[in-house]
Amino acid sequence: MNMKKKLTAIAAALGLATAGTASAFSLGEVWVGDQQDGKIYIFDQSELNDPSFDAVEDTIDLTTFGGVESTRMHLIGFSNHSGLDPNSRGMLAYLVGAMDIVKTNGGTHAPTLVTKLDVSNAATGAAKNSLHMCGGNPQNTLIGCSSIGNKELVLFSMDIEGGDNYTRIGGFPLSGLAINSSVKGKAKKAINAAIDGGILNGAPICNNFNTTSDLMYVTTNNGGVGGVLVLDITNPANPTIRDAFNTTGVGCGLVNTQHGEAMWTNTGSKSTSDDEKAHMWNFADAYDNRKSGPAATVDLPEIGGGDVHGAQLAGLGGHFLWELMRLDDKIYVIEPLTAKLVNTIDIETAEVLNPAGDVLDRSALGTRMYASLRGAIPTTAITGINDPTRTPGVMVIGTVFGYDGVQLKTEDILSGNTQAFCPSDTDETDPNHDHDDFEQCDNTHPHWEERIEADTADPHGLKSLNYTTGGF
Repeated sequence: MNMKKKLTAIAAALGLATAGTASAFSLGEVWVGDQQDGKIYIFDQSELNDPSFDAVEDTIDLTTFGGVESTRMHLIGFSNHSGLDPNSRGMLAYLVGAMDIVKTNGGTHAPTLVTKLDVSNAATGAAKNSLHMCGGNPQNTLIGCSSIGNKELVLFSMDIEGGDNYTRIGGFPLSGLAINSSVKGKAKKAINAAIDGGILNGAPICNNFNTTSDLMYVTTNNGGVGGVLVLDITNPANPTIRDAFNTTGVGCGLVNTQHGEAMWTNTGSKSTSDDEKAHMWNFADAYDNRKSGPAATVDLPEIGGGDVHGAQLAGLGGHFLWELMRLDDKIYVIEPLTAKLVNTIDIETAEVLNPAGDVLDRSALGTRMYASLRGAIPTTAITGINDPTRTPGVMVIGTVFGYDGVQLKTEDILSGNTQAFCPSDTDETDPNHDHDDFEQCDNTHPHWEERIEADTADPHGLKSLNYTTGGF
């Protein structure tokens, strides 16, 4: 029996039951943010993991934390603690440029505010509506934020045990970054070529630290042209460039491998002209002047727009990397050690059409994978690709080793606010979705009586708060 068949057979024999049931002791939570209506929904992992159980979420109204930013929370980060540790902290990034630091209070589903930080404080107007994400390093000493409108990477120092102190180190525009003085030869030539290609004219999209926090990997966007910057942050007050690489698509998923020696990034977009790829970066290569760019690249097939976004290690031990295609409703499975595409998981079923899965994360053991489902009216990234038959929520996928997976269930996230869609008289063909014969409408529309009412919730940010391994 070959390896593919063997893994599939073992998974079937185990019945995907290794993650427990709703009656079992929970190993964590799943937080999902609705960026349209200013809510966080907190699920118990044990309830999500059981396909026969209707999970009950607790709803956090972000307006109770105060501040004008409390309606558009985009992405969630956690400190590297067990969720049950009193020092566990959440980092809530708002599109208008602010970040909330919260105590996660694991097990209570009731986070409390620690402090509010203005991240993009140099930006105003449209530029301030820009903060994409914030995330902490493994040592719980730094927070990195990507501000799109302000085109800068923002770093904060973090001291949780010493009194919850968070100090802004600085905002670093990409255009002002210099090449590290130790970079020479082939590596320097490659960086200069990327700079000539415009990488420093762009904006940071997402960022992640390596395991020792001396490097930060940043995906960028310059008018639809993507890139990856590898920054030396040994001195976080002076980030410098150790590598730079231009790509045709814009990526966001950045994942450290389970052995702690490399990071995977992805690139793609909703444009069919952009290549969809996953790149593997060896941390050691950043210090080798004979090397530049990713150590391996995996092409991801594109069917109707692709738009690779969510990325995460799956299964027991995290031996497979999942790349979620936001518009193609597929997960591509990569074996990181061989950098090979080894399987495809289709997340669209007869019951769940065109789900538009976005952010992806894993359960405490990795035997359940969770994906946010964008709903009928996405308000960022894939705006305009609407579908009144989509239901916003969370998809739960069962796996054992991560090689394959089975959709177990979806849990709806409904705001109670709706938008009407009426049949359109315009003959359109859009490969990105199957229901482009509907358009948003009101009671003046000639087909008002044939309308479909769709909930306006837009789940995007999703993060597992694990009680065993913390936020990473």
